[in-house]
Amino acid sequence: MIEYRPFRNSDPPALVDVWNAAITGPRAVTLRTVTLFEYFTFAKIYFDYAGLVVATDNGKIVGFAHAAFGPNANGSGLDCTTGVICVLSVVPSHQRKGIGTQLLRRVEDYLQSRGATRIVFGSQAPLNPFLFGLHGGCTNVGVLNGETALMAFLTKQGYVPGRQVGIFQRSLQRFTIPNDPRFPKILEQYNIQNGWLRRPGWWRECVLGPVEAVEYRLVDKAKGMTAARLVLWDMETFGIHWNTPYVGVVDLVVEPSLRRQGLAKCLMSTVLKHLRDKSFLHFEASADLNDAASAGLMKALEFTQAEAGTAYIKK
Repeated sequence: MIEYRPFRNSDPPALVDVWNAAITGPRAVTLRTVTLFEYFTFAKIYFDYAGLVVATDNGKIVGFAHAAFGPNANGSGLDCTTGVICVLSVVPSHQRKGIGTQLLRRVEDYLQSRGATRIVFGSQAPLNPFLFGLHGGCTNVGVLNGETALMAFLTKQGYVPGRQVGIFQRSLQRFTIPNDPRFPKILEQYNIQNGWLRRPGWWRECVLGPVEAVEYRLVDKAKGMTAARLVLWDMETFGIHWNTPYVGVVDLVVEPSLRRQGLAKCLMSTVLKHLRDKSFLHFEASADLNDAASAGLMKALEFTQAEAGTAYIKK
C-alpha cells in the first residue's frame, strides 16, 4: 500500500537509494553515502521537514519530492510567493503508478499553504534553494533536456516551459586570450583582483553551503569600484563523478551601466588564461539562451554547449 508522509530523520539512507536509482545521467551526481545530501540539503537553515514528501510502499521509501522557496529581491531572505519544486523522484519499479502525480500534488499544496502564488519546477539559479553541487553542473539549470520522461510528465500536469539555460564547456589546454582591441584600454583602467568569495550575501551563502568559492574582480584603479566579478568553484562533486576535474562559474556580473563594453569578455579571458597557467584543464559555464550577450560571450570564447535545462512554470 502506497502512503505519503513528511521527511523523518531516519530517511536519508533510503533517499540516497531512490536518488541513485531514479536520477541518473552524467549531470546527476551519484551519492555514495548520505554525506553530500547532508551538506547540500539537510544542513541548509531553511530546510523544512514538511517540504520533503516521501512515498512509501509497505514502509519502504519508493519516491520523494522536495520543494522550497526562492530568494527575496536583495537575497536577504526567502520570498514565499515563489515556490520551487527542486526534485521529484520515483524508483523505476514504481513508476507509472500515479505516485509521481501524488507527490507533485502534495508539494504543490505545501508551497501554496506557505503563500506561493507562483510555482516553478526545476532548481534553476537564482531559484535554486537545493541541488547545487548535485545536479546540473557548474550551476542548476532546471530540468535537463535529456530528462524527456520528466518533461512529458510536467506537460501532462499543466506545466509550461519557461527560461532555458545552457551549460557550456571548453578545454583550457590551448586557450589563448582573444585579440580584442578593447582589452588594452580595459586593463589600463582596471586591476584584476582575486581571493576567496567575500560577503556573498545570505542567499548565495545558503546555496553554496560547504563550497569554498573564489572571486575575481575587475576593479577601477582610480575609483576603487568593482566593475565586474566572476565567481568560480572547484566542481569537486562532479569531478569525482566524471573522473575529470573541472572549474565552474557560479556567477558572472557586470555593473549595468558598464555592460556591452567588453568587460566580461576581458575578465573571463584573463581568468581562463590564469587557470590554464595553473594547470587547470577543463572549464564550465552557463548562459541564458535567450540573452544574446551571455550566449555571445560563450561563442566568442569558443565554448561548446554540453547541455541545457528549462524551468517549468505551473499554469
